[in-house]
Amino acid sequence: METRVSIRDIAKIHVKQQLERKKAILLNLELDACAHQGVEWKPTEGILSMEDRIRYEMDQKVTLPNGTFTKQFSLPNYFRGENAYMDKGCHVQKRELPMEHIPGVASVYCGEPKEWMAFTSNFDIALFYACCTWDEADQEWRPLMEKEIYAPIGEDGADYRYGVIYMADATDHAFRGSYDETPEYHVMTPAGSLLPGKNSQYIFAMRMRDTEGLQTDQRFERLVFEHSEKLCRDVYELVTGEPYVQRNLRK
Repeated sequence: METRVSIRDIAKIHVKQQLERKKAILLNLELDACAHQGVEWKPTEGILSMEDRIRYEMDQKVTLPNGTFTKQFSLPNYFRGENAYMDKGCHVQKRELPMEHIPGVASVYCGEPKEWMAFTSNFDIALFYACCTWDEADQEWRPLMEKEIYAPIGEDGADYRYGVIYMADATDHAFRGSYDETPEYHVMTPAGSLLPGKNSQYIFAMRMRDTEGLQTDQRFERLVFEHSEKLCRDVYELVTGEPYVQRNLRK
């Protein structure tokens, strides 16, 4: 399903995701303190429930055919950001997380690297990729500029007037599967442990055939929003913590 969203809608999702993350951190801090004190953790009415513990507790492992991972915070969604609208829905950007090697899966069984697409547990990271582009000359990510946003649509059909965030329910059993020798298509596979920092995230990878696109994958909701140079700069600052200044102005 495709939904046109406003900047206000984007802001609401950002806030909701931040609150989810903070609740998960609070719960695990409490569990850790109780473990050190040798006391039983008890729910706090109106703040943390037993359902929250089941949802967010980190002291668990999940074992998959490609390895054993620390159980992620059970945040509600998988996200992928696209900095242009395309009919096929797969606008693979340069410097995307390389998927040549999926943890625990022999490279001979991984297929072509271009078959793998990266996803994140962090909405803000997806928003960053939906508003920024890799600058080959300066070797850095930067926000989209007005001349790029309103440039004529090229042969690849990428329309930079719009950013797209693909959002899917992380509890959807349709993302799960089993492995024989070849990783299955359309299965969301952990591709890294928790990356620390201000914008911590879990990275996932999904294998898709070259003829397939996210636009036709009914598990995803497509959130489409209008780009502006100001929005892209604001998102860049939100994620990096500093305003964007062109490299040639830094010298």
